[in-house]
Amino acid sequence: MVNITISELRPAGADLLFDSESFLDYLNDDELYSVSGGAVQTITTTIKTVVTTTFACGVLVGIAAVAVIAWTLSK
Repeated sequence: MVNITISELRPAGADLLFDSESFLDYLNDDELYSVSGGAVQTITTTIKTVVTTTFACGVLVGIAAVAVIAWTLSK
């Protein structure tokens, strides 16, 4: 029976990351920050929207509560 040994097994395209001249070296900060993929961007945007909306509603409820207390104390 023959035994086959694989010494280096890398995914396709891995040579782009392990080369001494990586394409990542040529990206500026704006390009790095704009990189996104999959559902992460959508989920992040959705979470930010929910947090912002919840905070805004909390502020409105707080203002309404202060107004009710001030109205009650003025009587």
